[in-house]
Formats: sequence, structure tokens, C-alpha cells
Amino acid sequence: MAMDSAKHTLPVVITPALGEPYEVQAQVEQPWPKGATTAIVHVLPGKKITIETTLGYGIAARQDLLDAQLRALGIAKEVDDGVGMLPGRYQYTEYMK
Repeated sequence: MAMDSAKHTLPVVITPALGEPYEVQAQVEQPWPKGATTAIVHVLPGKKITIETTLGYGIAARQDLLDAQLRALGIAKEVDDGVGMLPGRYQYTEYMK
């Protein structure tokens, strides 16, 4: 897959287990790390999609994205168990453009 680092949104087609596929505009996190090799598609409540680019490590669901989207939707967080989740975006300070 090729992605343009100048893009801030990209179309993404979601195919749910039940129901019809639908397309949404995904937000692409900026800036990209130089030499990014991996794109992670975070699917969040309310049909929000965020694409994160990485150097291939630090790959996991992101607690900060989930918490922000729950707040935006006014949904109370009932379980605070971030096991297996990253607290935020990995900072490749020396590689950022």
C-alpha cells in the first residue's frame, strides 16, 4: 500500500461482521516518522477512524485515542483496563520530519 505523507485524510472502507460495508474519511496523524513502514488503522466508537504511521514497532491499540473519542461522544468510561494498550503515540523524536 502506498500513502502520501501530505494527506491529512484518506478514505477507508469498513466491512462489519453484520451489515453493509461503508466508507469513512480517516484522519491521518501528522507528522509521519521518516522511513515509516507500517500503517495502523485504529477503529474507534462512533465510526471514527485514525491512521497512525510507525517504523514498525510500538504497534498496539491506543488508550489516548479511545479515551478522547469516548469523551467526544459523551460516553462514560466504565472499565479502566489499558492492559495491552499504548498510552499514546510512540514519539520517534529523532525521526520526525
